[in-house]
Amino acid sequence: YTYATFWQRFWAGLIDGIVIYLPFIFLGLDENTLNAIVLIFGTVYFVWMNGKYGYTIGKKIMKCQIIKENGDKIDFSDAIIRELASYISVIVLFIGYLVMISHPRKQTWHDQIANTVVVKM
Repeated sequence: YTYATFWQRFWAGLIDGIVIYLPFIFLGLDENTLNAIVLIFGTVYFVWMNGKYGYTIGKKIMKCQIIKENGDKIDFSDAIIRELASYISVIVLFIGYLVMISHPRKQTWHDQIANTVVVKM
């Protein structure tokens, strides 16, 4: 496999951030309510898209796909584990994302926890 690069994943994440925030940004919600709704919607979005297709809109545009380390398609249980583990990658100052730069398979912490890799399509 050819593993997705940091920049492919970065731009995919930025695109997904826009997809997640855009429907709610113009509703005039206070910051706490907006953040809570976006957290819930974002979690559902990532679990659904990754569990069903193996990619989000951002990853599709950037030509990336999430698969299991053994090459199989991920399922919803993999997507849930990966999504929940991604909170660890974020909470620790995004270090869980940055480790992919030097990892031989370009894995983040949540990839390692869920036994997944992100590959180029």
